[in-house]
Amino acid sequence: MSHLLTRQSTIEMALLTGVSSGSGLINFSAIGGDFTPTISTDTVTLDAGYEYFIATALTTSSNATVTYNHIFNGVSGTSYSIGTTSTSSGLDQLFDTVNASANISFQINSSDAITNNSRIEIWRSIS
Repeated sequence: MSHLLTRQSTIEMALLTGVSSGSGLINFSAIGGDFTPTISTDTVTLDAGYEYFIATALTTSSNATVTYNHIFNGVSGTSYSIGTTSTSSGLDQLFDTVNASANISFQINSSDAITNNSRIEIWRSIS
């Protein structure tokens, strides 16, 4: 016999936006939420002791195919293509989870310019 045990957990969310004028790392800005992560221009520090779920929906005005990827502690993840080029709708999302036993640096690299209608949601719970 098996049992599904759960524990009470407090979930917090930070809402960020990101922009870039060309290819390279995007620059972050906090918009709101339950907590504000430490942001140093193009790097977000994810504090130790939490499990993070990150949902990224970037927008571009480029007519070219734009790809981007998450970077954790300098290690790049899989590239993801933006399927919608409209600056009014970021329908495509890239998801990642990370369990931070120590502080983690988080960045996003893009192959082209990213507009300020982009949305980065960082959800965290105590791990």
